[in-house]
Amino acid sequence: MRNAGLELDGPVVALRGFLLGADLTIAQVEQFVDSVLADPHADRFTILAPGEQPELDRRRVSVVPHPGVTDPVAESVRKAMRDTGLPEVPTGTYQAFELTCDASREELSELASRTLANDVIQTVLIDG
Repeated sequence: MRNAGLELDGPVVALRGFLLGADLTIAQVEQFVDSVLADPHADRFTILAPGEQPELDRRRVSVVPHPGVTDPVAESVRKAMRDTGLPEVPTGTYQAFELTCDASREELSELASRTLANDVIQTVLIDG
């Protein structure tokens, strides 16, 4: 993003996110994340309830597929859920980037759309 002209105050942290249907219990989600989605040596994870917002001390740019766009990773997650005996629930994925900058929401959204997303199939969301 620096190469595109954004002045950053510190590093950019890349995240991957999984959206799992609300019909799962917190225990089911924790077990699935721990056994399938997160590598215990390389990843750390946070589980948020539907509608719960993360506590941010930086800005977050999220890149999500447009509604109706096939999400092959979400399909793999659904298959893994079936394979582990969990109920099949709606799933989705996203990428997020946490950063510190002075750009306006509009500037950051436009820059992120150009550099981080394919606007034909993805939407950029700005938090913070």
